[in-house]
Amino acid sequence: SVTLNATASAPGTLRWWNQSAGGNIVGTGSSYTTPVLTGTTTYYVDESFSSGGIDFTGELDNSIGAGAMFSSDIRGLYFDVLQPVIINSVQVYSQSAGIITIEIIDKNGNMVADTTLMVPASPSALTTVNINRTVYAGTDYFMKFRGTVDCYRNSSGAAFPYTSSSINVTNSNAGSAGYYYFFYNWQYTNIVCNTGRTPVTATDTCTVIGINDLFASHHIDIY
Repeated sequence: SVTLNATASAPGTLRWWNQSAGGNIVGTGSSYTTPVLTGTTTYYVDESFSSGGIDFTGELDNSIGAGAMFSSDIRGLYFDVLQPVIINSVQVYSQSAGIITIEIIDKNGNMVADTTLMVPASPSALTTVNINRTVYAGTDYFMKFRGTVDCYRNSSGAAFPYTSSSINVTNSNAGSAGYYYFFYNWQYTNIVCNTGRTPVTATDTCTVIGINDLFASHHIDIY
């Protein structure tokens, strides 16, 4: 048998496989001792991670400073995504009940995701708006409403950037300091992917591959 070793690059779990795809896990951990081998055998190792955790970013609520209800389909917030995430929800203060659409646009003006749903009138308390859209790593994404929606925005008190493990809310497009538009208390889930499988070859150098019976010289060669 042979002991194979690998070093994890992150706090995941190393898994040893008997095939490059599919197959079975034959061991876990930084080392794996093979069964008795005959010749050369290739195993494969990858690193798996537990499901990504939930995190939050953005301003918690509108208590940071002055503000008012504001109707606009051009104002919003810029943000960077450091690794793939699912944006689960944001919270808003809505002056009246109605259907709203939230758009996420990339830095080139391309639509990345949109969500349309009904919100109740809630001018003095936050309402959760479920987005549930996957956004991949990138900079200068922009979140805004489509169409004119009367929701609260702060005109003072914003302190950008709002940083977190995977999303940083970097600024508004107000052009003036202190403005924070519409979208409070962002909740998202980190997406964590397993690594690919790396081949590791085990060779049994003690395998007997032949026997010569040299009768005349009274000895046996094993090789």
